[in-house]
Amino acid sequence: MKSIKQSGFTIIELVVTITVGSILMLVVTQSVTALSITNKRARDLGVANTVIEERIETLRSQGYTSLNNGSYDFSADLPPELLDPNTASYTISTFTPSIKKIDATISFNDASGGQRTYNYAALIGELGVGQ
Repeated sequence: MKSIKQSGFTIIELVVTITVGSILMLVVTQSVTALSITNKRARDLGVANTVIEERIETLRSQGYTSLNNGSYDFSADLPPELLDPNTASYTISTFTPSIKKIDATISFNDASGGQRTYNYAALIGELGVGQ
């Protein structure tokens, strides 16, 4: 009797290959999703930093003598990239007789639906930046 050579894959080899491929695809999908969320969070942080930085620079350019102690809300000035509900405010206080302190807070929902809050502080001197 002649022996017939068969070539190809067995069912077990195919099942193992499909299982390993499925696991790899799942890992890649989860990695891409996590990377996307991280990217959106980084973008939101960049936008928040820019908004606060611009606000503080505007206050700094107004000069020490025009800064009145108190709390101010500028939520209406936030860009739409920062998801609702979002709030932004700053408080001006006297740090020393010749220095005002700006404490700013910005809050918004991030891409994953979690609330993010960032706090910033800056000092503005009577003599300007070079003191």
